[in-house]
Amino acid sequence: MRRILLLCCVSFIALSCTKNDASVETVRFWHFWSEPAQRNALELIVHDFEKLHPGVHVELTALQWSDGKSKLHLAFNAETQPDVLHLGLDWLAEFAEAGVLDTFSSGVKSEIHFGPYATTWMVNARALVQWTGPPAKYKWGLCATDPHNVIKRTLPLLWAWGAPRFYTRMPLEADMDETLVLALDTLRMVAHDHALILPSRDLDQSFLRGEVHNMYTGNWIIGMAAKRGVTTYTVVPTVSILNGDVLCTTTKSTNKELGRQLAVYLASMGAAERFSNTVVDAGTPAVWMNMYIDDLHDEIKAGFWNTLMMSVPVASSAKLLDAEPIIEDMIVRCYDATNINDVRAIVQDARSRLK
Repeated sequence: MRRILLLCCVSFIALSCTKNDASVETVRFWHFWSEPAQRNALELIVHDFEKLHPGVHVELTALQWSDGKSKLHLAFNAETQPDVLHLGLDWLAEFAEAGVLDTFSSGVKSEIHFGPYATTWMVNARALVQWTGPPAKYKWGLCATDPHNVIKRTLPLLWAWGAPRFYTRMPLEADMDETLVLALDTLRMVAHDHALILPSRDLDQSFLRGEVHNMYTGNWIIGMAAKRGVTTYTVVPTVSILNGDVLCTTTKSTNKELGRQLAVYLASMGAAERFSNTVVDAGTPAVWMNMYIDDLHDEIKAGFWNTLMMSVPVASSAKLLDAEPIIEDMIVRCYDATNINDVRAIVQDARSRLK
């Protein structure tokens, strides 16, 4: 008898769980905030969204920038794609042109808008930082062997040194002319004249040790400097690359409306500001771009903010990601070139590879 009662209880619990599970709507959200602190911050904000929407569960999947693109391609081909997708701005055109992103009006007001397939979440730009302490050993810190970051940390220099249109429009070959050769030759001479050439994170560490006078980096340097008690640096606003993180819904999502609501919530003032304050390297909430920021008495923050306001996006094309490694290879090869004719040959080789 006791066994029968036990079986009945188990059956009742199982039926109850099935009923409860069936009443829960799941929204699948794939994102690239994969570091532990980033994931924790995002989970807390998503949990608040769930509390505002009883009966809704957000299933989070963290991707890596190194292999996330290939995983997304596989998911879309197998029709196992998420409902909401976080993309870097430079990936948006490729997925939009593939027809896998839905159009929606986010309702989030921002001066920054990248088309009908996404709501802009965070924006950022690499800024020129200068060491103001004792004389540094190296005049410049240049990025190498670091995919995606060579472009972000070096392109502003090429723009400043005479090639302002390069990488801002398609086809890229149209601006791979003598002006680019001259800009890259200036970069070559800088590289030969007391420059430190390292991956991004190593450059940041060297800068905070006072070894580098000039380099481009992100606003995460503020937190890194604060932890070390470093105050001997400043930011010089220049034209830089406007980077961004966008939120999209997918065309074959089974929960489009809830997905749209999640995207709107994450990009809204309160949630985006909270995420930005917790995850320093996330950048600036896009909704801030049409606001007056009253915290500009801080010289360093003001420098990053003014850089952001001066910055421009690179070309928007599905072909850009395939072109990026060719362009980064061209830049790094120019570091070691011996003269302008070598630079000219390197540029011509890159043009041929792009075609």
